[in-house]
Amino acid sequence: MQIPRRTFIELATYAIAAPAIGRRFGFAQAGSTTSGPSVIRERLLRMLAPADAQERQAAESLAKSLGPDGRWPDIDYADLSRSEWKPSSHLVRVLRMAAAYRHVADSGGPDDELKKTIAAALQWWLDHDLHNPNWWHNEIGVPKLLGQTALFLGDALDERQRAGIVNTMKRSNWSRWTGQNLVWGCQIQVMRGLVTHDDQTVRDGYGRLYEEVRIGPPLGEGVMPDFSFHQHGAQLYSGGYGLNFADDVGAFIYFSWGTAYQIPAATMAVYTQYMLDGLAWMTRGRFIDYSCAGREITRKGKAAVPARSRDGALTNIAASFRLDDVAERLASLEVPRRNEFAGFAARLAEKPGAAPLSGNRHFWCSDYMTHQRPEFFASVRMFSSRLLNTEIINDEGKQSHHLADGCTLIYRRGDEYRDIFPVWDWSKIPGTTAEQIDLLAQKSNPRYKTDADFVGGVSDGTYGLAAQELHRESLRARKAWMMFEDGFAALGAGIDCDSSRPVVTSLNQCLQRGEVSGSPEAGAVWHDGLAYVFPGKQNLRLTHGEQTGKWSDIGVGPDRPVSENVFRLWIEHGARPQNATYAYFVFAGGEPAAAARLSKDSGLAILSNSPELQAVRHHALKLTYAVFWNAGRLESGKLTLAVDQPCVLMLREIDGKRQMSVANPRNEALRVNVTIGSSRVTIDLPGGAMAGSSVVRQV
Repeated sequence: MQIPRRTFIELATYAIAAPAIGRRFGFAQAGSTTSGPSVIRERLLRMLAPADAQERQAAESLAKSLGPDGRWPDIDYADLSRSEWKPSSHLVRVLRMAAAYRHVADSGGPDDELKKTIAAALQWWLDHDLHNPNWWHNEIGVPKLLGQTALFLGDALDERQRAGIVNTMKRSNWSRWTGQNLVWGCQIQVMRGLVTHDDQTVRDGYGRLYEEVRIGPPLGEGVMPDFSFHQHGAQLYSGGYGLNFADDVGAFIYFSWGTAYQIPAATMAVYTQYMLDGLAWMTRGRFIDYSCAGREITRKGKAAVPARSRDGALTNIAASFRLDDVAERLASLEVPRRNEFAGFAARLAEKPGAAPLSGNRHFWCSDYMTHQRPEFFASVRMFSSRLLNTEIINDEGKQSHHLADGCTLIYRRGDEYRDIFPVWDWSKIPGTTAEQIDLLAQKSNPRYKTDADFVGGVSDGTYGLAAQELHRESLRARKAWMMFEDGFAALGAGIDCDSSRPVVTSLNQCLQRGEVSGSPEAGAVWHDGLAYVFPGKQNLRLTHGEQTGKWSDIGVGPDRPVSENVFRLWIEHGARPQNATYAYFVFAGGEPAAAARLSKDSGLAILSNSPELQAVRHHALKLTYAVFWNAGRLESGKLTLAVDQPCVLMLREIDGKRQMSVANPRNEALRVNVTIGSSRVTIDLPGGAMAGSSVVRQV
């Protein structure tokens, strides 16, 4: 992704200069009209649980089913699961009843019987104070739910119970946290200040929350200079913790807008760019790109905007806000780039006529590329010696070993992989080159530290090229992806492996939708609006039909088998491949006949596919993509192109002029001398926070 240097310097200056907490933020913005706490409280409660007639009925049902001792008989209170902790549903039910009580009371008729039931259930929890082995529930999940309940009850809350809730909320000590964990902690402090009517507590909570909305160092945590998001170290988590960050920070920005606690303009600039130049490019419709979701890919229903449950708005144990709600509410305010927030909200809500994104973004801090067009969206997730590939925590992510090995997910609508993951063959993740192993039987930790450092990409904002040097155990491969208007090309070279296990490159493994036509033998396959084209002879395999698995095989979900019809297409390299290669093109749009036509005339030419140089020419775009793994030279027809340093490069002819885009996948400052015909151009590639980003120049 190309970001103007001035913009980055300004944002970096904001991040460094942002005061730490409280009054030093200068909360009182021009135009602030209210003192804040009462406005924040009311906006929070309306956004958390908008009035719903069904909620009253659900609350009555919950009240009737509560046992005489203040417990629900269907909840397993002895459960100690670290992820989906069953006792927390007790607090979710209390919160739902409190929301219903608030709605009835606001209409002028408080329900005393419902209030007594809420008090009984709440007292049971405060008396027993259940704890989980996972600290998150004790210090974030439980305090957050109790704080929201207290806000709904307001003056109807017994003072002794209020004191018990406040003491529990004080467990959320965010002084040692970073990223989204810290944001949760700050939110809990803000709510604690609202519950106790302590303005300074609210002010300090907001102050520290705003301090975390900053650009962090490239290998740190939080928002990165390229507007991706890291958590648990240098690990891409934009679709997991980063999605929560966008939801929760955005909601609290909305709650405080126009009050004495309004976000400072410089901090709002960082959040805006994170949302619109980062997260928006990782979504398709209401779905977040699964490759950036981390271990949350193992959670059923995972999406940027989860479907609303039929049994009420407060079923999620964290009672989070939805991204479409946040984007829509921010678009209703006088915020920077207001129209873009409105467009993002419309796409997340899948509104007819929502303006699509079109462009390419390379996130150099995270070895990740996204490519958006109205007809399709593709992403490439890689990892290098600079990053962690993935993790397993609380038994989530048991088979995620290859999720950053060049994972290439292809979307048209956004639901192509929805809840496919329990039946996935995790050794054939789309786009990856991998040894075929029963990952579940291996029971190995998916986190892997590679020594490969030539991993990255180049982008001019419209088109992009990604490259990955893959080192995993004895497997070696050099992989490249060239993104163009209606699809992409994928090349692999130098594929070596000493193992006796078969090695394959997967093209796709998605939900089967409708017919599958063509064949590998014919050089093209068509499925669900995508044409897969194979130049040259390759050992291709195609299957489509039912696959079975269990959510518990990948995370903490149910242990019962589920089945889905799955489309799978892959290339076999065999056992112990030496200097093996592959090449394929993917085109979006069109009918089955398009695949046969594209197999004869793709409009693309592979200029080189070797361990030294991978290059493709797109004739219509007059665009040449080249991965120079070493200093070298490319000659093709009238084009002569040479570099004196390894790099990734795109050369495009526009209106008779040439535009060159160059980047260093090693994420280091580098001077590259490029020779085009008889002309020589010197490109100085940046270091520091911008190392790995693209330089675009007219030549």
